[in-house]
Amino acid sequence: MKLYSFFNSSASYRVRIALALKGIDYQT
Repeated sequence: MKLYSFFNSSASYRVRIALALKGIDYQT
């Protein structure tokens, strides 16, 4: 369960970073 939680948190974090770097109109 800890591995899944860690992966989920890491995945969501990387996704947010990728979106910010790409400059996608997400917060617009």
